[in-house]
Amino acid sequence: MKNYLIILALSSFLFACKSQKISNDDRKWQPYLKGDVLIFKSNENKKDSIFINKIESYNNPKDPLGASQKKYESLFISGEVSLKKPIKTRLGHTFNKERIDILEMVSDSNQTFIKFVFNKKSDSLKYPITVLTLDSLKKRVNGDGFVKIDAKEYYDLSFDYDLKSFIWNKKYGYTRFNLKNGTYWELEEFLRKDKNILD
Repeated sequence: MKNYLIILALSSFLFACKSQKISNDDRKWQPYLKGDVLIFKSNENKKDSIFINKIESYNNPKDPLGASQKKYESLFISGEVSLKKPIKTRLGHTFNKERIDILEMVSDSNQTFIKFVFNKKSDSLKYPITVLTLDSLKKRVNGDGFVKIDAKEYYDLSFDYDLKSFIWNKKYGYTRFNLKNGTYWELEEFLRKDKNILD
């Protein structure tokens, strides 16, 4: 009887700690690899490069204070941009690069969410966090085609955002950003292992 209770307790523990992973099929909608370089050019003939340097996966419970210990996977993609004007702190430190959030994927009980969290603080523009279920994104993208997505803040924050819309592609990710002031940035090169893979 004692052994039975131990086995039952261990089974319950293992079941409770089970993780909900992002499926391999869903993961293919995250197009970036560590080391990729994205070069954008604006209609004002300016250029900006983003170096993808982190792709991190974490498993956390949906409710850290809840009784259930089931964990859900989140994938975070971030990078660096070189600053045109280095930032100097009050302590005398100089920063030539800035961290930039690119994209997140979050597993849920029965679906995966994709969060377009593109945020570049150095240009003083406000970028909303646009969230879609991956199923809805798949319906809008035809094969390897391009889809225009209106930039809408998912969370209840009443800011006047500068980003109007962006164009997304399954293979290349972000390919264009349209700002409300008429400026746009287009993906000019997608460097992977020093080779431009952009068709």
